[in-house]
Amino acid sequence: MKYADATVNSVGDVLRELKAQYDPPKDVVWFRGHELDSWPLTPSLYRGAYKLEHESALLTRFRQNALPLLPFRPSTSWEWLFLMRHHGCPTRLLDWTESPLVALYFASQSNIL
Repeated sequence: MKYADATVNSVGDVLRELKAQYDPPKDVVWFRGHELDSWPLTPSLYRGAYKLEHESALLTRFRQNALPLLPFRPSTSWEWLFLMRHHGCPTRLLDWTESPLVALYFASQSNIL
């Protein structure tokens, strides 16, 4: 489903537009906090010098370095990938959220800092 584009000037405007376009919790909508609509939906592993072949080495190195610093031990490769992504390591994962406010923060981050 394609939602209508709208110009907004405040967080209140964003919330009003979202409320007008979908009905939570009936409608589940995922948001991506992209600053520019021209940016492709490309995971960090595929940006720059990295490729999927590098993921195994990155995962191994991350596990070796992170394990002594963690209060728990991730039990699956997916848990390790989620943790890597959370700490800014290149992975095949894209960050998505069900919170429009979290996405809004990342979409406007350069305007805030």
